[in-house]
Amino acid sequence: MGFLFKVLLIFAVIYMVISFLGRILFGTRRKPQASPYSRHSQQQQKEPETQEDRILDYQRKSFEKTDAVDVEFEEIKQRD
Repeated sequence: MGFLFKVLLIFAVIYMVISFLGRILFGTRRKPQASPYSRHSQQQQKEPETQEDRILDYQRKSFEKTDAVDVEFEEIKQRD
């Protein structure tokens, strides 16, 4: 039982050291958890206020989801 505890403790220490070094090298930090109140207020601010805004938002989202299509163009030469 004591051997298992020592092995788990060693793995925990190694994990903490590696994560600490990763934070120092890459500058990452744990994200603070947002409270439900702030999330609710952000959702209210994001909602469009008018029908026209809702339509434009829907069209923008549907445009962003469409796949790009390769189109071949024919060159039109004008006669002088």
